[in-house]
This record gives sequence, C-alpha cells and structure tokens, in this order.
Amino acid sequence: SAQRLQLLEDFVDRSQKGTDILFLGTSPYRGGHRFEDQLCRMLQDAQFEIVIISPWIKKQTWNKIKGPLRKFSRKGGTLSVFMRGIDSDYSLGLSDNLQEDILELGGETVLVDLLHAKIYMVDRKEAIITSANLTKGGTESNYEGGIWVNDPIVLSDICEFVEDIRRIGHRSSA
Repeated sequence: SAQRLQLLEDFVDRSQKGTDILFLGTSPYRGGHRFEDQLCRMLQDAQFEIVIISPWIKKQTWNKIKGPLRKFSRKGGTLSVFMRGIDSDYSLGLSDNLQEDILELGGETVLVDLLHAKIYMVDRKEAIITSANLTKGGTESNYEGGIWVNDPIVLSDICEFVEDIRRIGHRSSA
C-alpha cells in the first residue's frame, strides 16, 4: 500500500511537469485548479478564436469575462457563443439573452435548442470541458468539475464536435 501510494505520487509529479490535462473545480472546491481562474487565463491569452459553449449564461457572470472578450475582439479575434436561446429559459431566469452583447463584441451567437454541453476553447489549442454553465451557480456556488486539455488529438475531436453543432444551430452575427 505504501509502495502504491509512492508510485501514484511519482506519477502525479511527472505528469504535472508537462501536463496536457488538468482537473478543474469551482469555488467550493478547495483543491488545486479552479475553473474560473483557468478560463480567465485562457481568455486573456487568446489570439484568434474563442468558442464558448454554455446552454445557460447569466449577465452577472458574462460581465466578469466581458473585459477580456472586449480586448480580444479589438485585436480582431473571432468569438462564437453557443447557447440554448429558448424563451422559456429567459422567462424562468435560467439564462439571459446576451445576443446583443455578443454582437456588440463582433461575435456570433449560435442557438441550439438541445444544447447541454459546456466547452470553452481558445485558439483550437486548449479547451475546458466541464459541467459548469456561465452562471453564478456554475462558477461560484455549485460543485462543478471538468478538465482542461491541450492535447492536439483531443482538440481535433472537440473542433469536429463544435462544427457539428454549428451546422444544426441558428446563427446571428455582426
């Protein structure tokens, strides 16, 4: 048992040096890497493309990331935001209609009725796949978990998935 523990600790040490995957948790999670911190870092480092896939996005949480998104859009980057965009979600307070905000940033909104995935991808070189929506619950109060990846093979699969749901969605852009 002590030998197994040592092997596990050695593996963790080795893998953190050149990692291409990290576990992320939300605010109640007191462990290592936090979803919101990793997302903000990714958005600040973005060069040419940001893809946000979140069925529900609330204005309060959107405003937290709007600064880096505005800076990114001024550099001429491409912003795509995928949401459910269903009127009942808005009337029930599950999400806010952010299409105008997204258009203001020069981005496109892709509305997908059956959307449940949550993916945040930057420059097709890193992504977060998580259970967290861009809502206060998703980023601050719920126990949400996910992974950050920068593995090119996995990112290729994520890009294919994004293009599949882009094809079925309804778009609005600047």
